Order: sequence, then C-alpha cells, then structure tokens
Amino acid sequence: MDAINDYLAMGGYALYIWPTYIVFAVLLLGVFFHSRHFAKSTATRLAQLKAQSQNNKPANKGFTYET
Repeated sequence: MDAINDYLAMGGYALYIWPTYIVFAVLLLGVFFHSRHFAKSTATRLAQLKAQSQNNKPANKGFTYET
C-alpha cells in the first residue's frame, strides 16, 4: 500500500502533476468532441449540398459542348 501512496504522491510534486494531468485530459476531450461535432456537421452540410445540386441539375437534351 505504501508503493501506491508513494506513486500518487509523485515525490512531493503531486500538487502540480495531478492537476496538469486533469487539465490535459479535459483539453484532449474537448478537442475530440469538437472535432467529432465539426466532422458530423460538415458531412451533413455536404449531403445537403449534394442533394441541392442534384435537384438543380439541368436536363441534358442532346446538347453537347465541343471545344
């Protein structure tokens, strides 16, 4: 049990080390959730734009453009 207490005490620097770990974990989770939200909203917007472009596509009635 003393080994666990010694580890958690971090050689007397636990007051500085553990809050640093907590801040890092909170920031890392924030980046993760922000990235996930951004990816989902971007995918939704892309799907909307694709649907909109499909609805606005002009019908090709035999006209070909030659260069």
